Amino acid sequence: AYRALPLAIFLALAISTLLYIAVATVAVISVPLETLVSSPTPLRDVVASSPIGNAEIFGSVALIATANGVLIEILMVARVSYGMAHRGWLPAWFAAVSPRSRTPVRTTLIAGAIVLLLAVPFDVGELAAMTSNVLLSLFVIVNLALMRLQHVAPRDDLPIRAPRWLPPLGAAGAAALLAAQFLMG
Repeated sequence: AYRALPLAIFLALAISTLLYIAVATVAVISVPLETLVSSPTPLRDVVASSPIGNAEIFGSVALIATANGVLIEILMVARVSYGMAHRGWLPAWFAAVSPRSRTPVRTTLIAGAIVLLLAVPFDVGELAAMTSNVLLSLFVIVNLALMRLQHVAPRDDLPIRAPRWLPPLGAAGAAALLAAQFLMG
């Protein structure tokens, strides 16, 4: 697992990057750049410009993908909260699991309630920006924590192995993206 996870992360990033490049290339080839830049829904415009494109179906797929993303976020928050409580970093109440499903039902319900409370007053763009900022902040913190662990713990005691140059690069990259988001407003 220690060797498979870093490879899986790298492959996921590489495949995602290639997909983004492919989508951007198709978009620029299919629709004039000025139209893409000024459009509030550029990918929908790309689909609509296709001879077989159906923008309504694209909207439905986007809605399903968004709902899936929200569910993943809820589960991620629930599992992280459960893990933190299991290690004593949050009250033990958060570590409770359902005897029937063996899942952290309490933290899942709390995470769902938080997402619902945030979804009501904010639009999707604001929620996406907030989520991005939180995740980038977490990436900075995780990389800084790994730097600290590499400094104080013997190499054999660490559950993850990374070259010493990688955590500072990751922290700096995430911090730069976070700063760029704030500066670009």
